[in-house]
Amino acid sequence: MNRKIMINDTICALSTPYGISGIGIIRMSGPDTIQIIDKIFTPGRKRKTKKTWETHTVRYGFIVDDGKTVDEVLVTIMKSPASYTREDMAEIGCHGGLAAIKSVLRICMKEGARLAEPGEFTRRAFLNGRIDLTQAESILDIISAKTEKSLEISVNQTKGTLSKKINTFRDKLLETLTFLDYQIDFSEDYGELHNTTITKNLIPIIFDMEQTIKTGQAARIFTEGVRIAIVGKPNVGKSKLLNLLVEEDRAIVSDIPGTTRDSIEVVINIQGIPLTIVDTAGLRHSPSEIEKMGIERTKKWIEKSEIVLVLIDASNHIDELDYQILNEVKNKNHIIIFNKCDLPGKVGKKDLPDFSKNSMIVKISALTGEGLSALHSAILDRIYAGAGEIKNTDFFLNIRQHFCLEKALGILKESLEITEKNGTIDIIAENIRQAVVCLDEISGRCVSEEVLDRIFSKFCIGK
Repeated sequence: MNRKIMINDTICALSTPYGISGIGIIRMSGPDTIQIIDKIFTPGRKRKTKKTWETHTVRYGFIVDDGKTVDEVLVTIMKSPASYTREDMAEIGCHGGLAAIKSVLRICMKEGARLAEPGEFTRRAFLNGRIDLTQAESILDIISAKTEKSLEISVNQTKGTLSKKINTFRDKLLETLTFLDYQIDFSEDYGELHNTTITKNLIPIIFDMEQTIKTGQAARIFTEGVRIAIVGKPNVGKSKLLNLLVEEDRAIVSDIPGTTRDSIEVVINIQGIPLTIVDTAGLRHSPSEIEKMGIERTKKWIEKSEIVLVLIDASNHIDELDYQILNEVKNKNHIIIFNKCDLPGKVGKKDLPDFSKNSMIVKISALTGEGLSALHSAILDRIYAGAGEIKNTDFFLNIRQHFCLEKALGILKESLEITEKNGTIDIIAENIRQAVVCLDEISGRCVSEEVLDRIFSKFCIGK
């Protein structure tokens, strides 16, 4: 997208979903915003003096086209620079019917505004310096947040929690770079003392960056969630377990083996983490082509799930098919669940194959709900395993940010090795400059139009 066009023209878009609703909000931004509003808006009360707009005011009135009243509206004006885009902005609150929305949009465009592209309002906010790129991306995360925890982190990130970390790294690297440039320009004897200074500067930055990557990557579970597959033989209680987890009847429960022939997918929330739970088709040897397809999908879900819940009927003896299923998941992050603990038990840890005896085991009754809290704890344990303490984090890293930070970290580690080997100071300085560029890609100080297009294309048109 051409930046000149973006900044110098006026855009409009519907910011609320299309459909029948109480109101629809049409947003406008750009240099001609107030001029267009003056042409299409008539106040509800006639004013003797010429109407003027003060910033952050709301007026009641009508949208008019060629003298004809189109809709009854509320118009909010936000003047530059105190607006979302740092441009003159208006929001027209009209009725939420399709005809009213389309008519108001048509009139706005008739008077000189063009339809905004996806994410263009936020893109203008970024280009005009109101927010950096991490804050822009977090706005999209707010819109798509599935839990209160993911919403909390995303809101914090719009306030600059990640930006501050990135800027701290950047400032420290620039201090080191200033020192190196001074040595290059004025010092004739670059030696051990200078190496010590560089090492002392780089080591804490590298350590902090490693911790940021570890925490930020792990915290992504709050926004992206975790995929969990429930697997087992037919009629072991998989569908009952799914219904227990979601606290409603989402899956068909039957005593007939093979009732679930396709995967049933639902999303639940455990301590702020969105979990996509899949009740898969029972794994068994079946002549039915439909069941075979369901079983193949089950195997695919096992492959792409972060956690697998292996359900075993503890009221019956383990058989060869149970062993095969356990073997299928032995290299996956999994939990073995002994179900039907409300019945006399015939299965224990001793009955498991050797490769499964160190697995996490939970006893439940999907019928009565016994053991549900223990299962929740086990799932959280598997999620947090190796991730450290991330429950109280106020930031996360998306894939793009993680890649750039990993790249900067690799460059700094290489610079440290060169320093310890008494390498050339010019090479060290250039490396650190490249690390700064990587950080600038995260914040948006240095980023290509292609990257911006890719990021903002994920937004809706009215944001």
